[in-house]
Amino acid sequence: MLGKNNSISILSFLEIITVVIICLFFVYLCLNDPKSVVSLGFVIFCIPLAFFSIKKTDNWLVSRDVTDEKKMLTYFMFIYPLLPCLWGINIGGGIPVFRAQRIAALILIFYLYRRGLFRQVYTDFIKANIFTYPIVFIIISFLITSFFSTNMKGTFFYLFYFVFEILILPVVVFTVFKTRKDIELLINIICLSAFILSIIGIYERITEYNFYSVFGAYDVSHAHALEHARRFGSIRIKGPFMHSISFSSYLATTLPLFLYKYYNNSTKLIISSGLVMFALISTQSRGGIIGAILILGIYFTLYDRKNIFYILLLSIPLIVLNYDSIAVFFNQLNPTGSSDQELANSSKARSIQFEILSEYIKQNIIIGYGKVPTPAIMRIPGRYSRSVDNFYLLLTYSFGFFGLLSYVYLMINIIIKPIKILGKKIYKDKLITLLLTGVFAFYIINTVVSLEEFHFIFWIYVGILARLLVNRLKGQNAWC
Repeated sequence: MLGKNNSISILSFLEIITVVIICLFFVYLCLNDPKSVVSLGFVIFCIPLAFFSIKKTDNWLVSRDVTDEKKMLTYFMFIYPLLPCLWGINIGGGIPVFRAQRIAALILIFYLYRRGLFRQVYTDFIKANIFTYPIVFIIISFLITSFFSTNMKGTFFYLFYFVFEILILPVVVFTVFKTRKDIELLINIICLSAFILSIIGIYERITEYNFYSVFGAYDVSHAHALEHARRFGSIRIKGPFMHSISFSSYLATTLPLFLYKYYNNSTKLIISSGLVMFALISTQSRGGIIGAILILGIYFTLYDRKNIFYILLLSIPLIVLNYDSIAVFFNQLNPTGSSDQELANSSKARSIQFEILSEYIKQNIIIGYGKVPTPAIMRIPGRYSRSVDNFYLLLTYSFGFFGLLSYVYLMINIIIKPIKILGKKIYKDKLITLLLTGVFAFYIINTVVSLEEFHFIFWIYVGILARLLVNRLKGQNAWC
């Protein structure tokens, strides 16, 4: 008993020391940067508050209430996409930016630690050995580049971000949402967030007002992202994201969940998917639109061929009456044949980016250059580009061929593993098949998008797929 009481006293002492350190840090910042004291004080106050208010469980295998984790994770998954990507606190001095999503991830980590689950969620996912080797391969490639990068600190931080802010999503999904019923609950939550954001996007399209702009940007260099871009005489909506193309990519990637959820309810399917598609088209981003068309094409081909025939038949009068507008729309999707100057410039910029970065990649093709600011490297006499618009190209520049190979290994594994485990029966499970269509569309979208703001939905899919495949190997759950 004495030993147990001593351990409790020591733990309490460490917690007190933590609070003291945080308070001293806060005082220091107050003296040096009084302008950020209110917002930063709120963040620093909320995190310890969450830490101490969460019930600590010493033996989670025996005493924890599983429903608590499900409630916490459903709240987290619901609110995460709704958070403003540009809001945060940039302290400077090499200290990481406290973005809204990062604060949410920290609270989740504190919760898992207090509930005795932090180590367990990673352990369960690794032991399942569904996508373990590809993900470990990615971590190793990032680690190797970090040691030799010109920006070692920034590259190490990106590795830390990947492991504890991105990878935590699939591991908690895998560990907490274990049954088909749990996964159905998770799908409902993800769809609800996407539905709300679609309505917010439509409101933004009608009023040309994005209320997320009131939160401001954590960095003055991103202040321009608060303003609306325009194309074809109308705004490109972006919701809580930094750029319209991120919003469209997120909506396109969540579309398979609506198709699965409302498969047996045509009215709800048309309303929900119609709202998502309207918001998606209002972003005027080709990547997301092409991804959505791909998803819908696979869905109707595999599961709803009868209705697609009727839809096409009923659409003939609409197509005839609006032939010119439809022809212009599909011409705009064409990256090489668009008559619009802005779209043509966008396509040309991507080819210039590939040309410029290829020359750098050849010089350090194995491990890359690490995470460095892209605008500085995009200047070559006679050629210039402000950014990189291809995730795989930027990944190869940052982490070399080794980093690209590790990601490709994961991408192939996610597609091949379900087919290997389920064989021809894979088509009987609509959820797995539709998740794979979303994953495939994600791969396609990344060829024209380098922003990672919407990648969280892909990693949630990784966790769901891993759990479904483990359950299938154990003979659990019926086909549906």
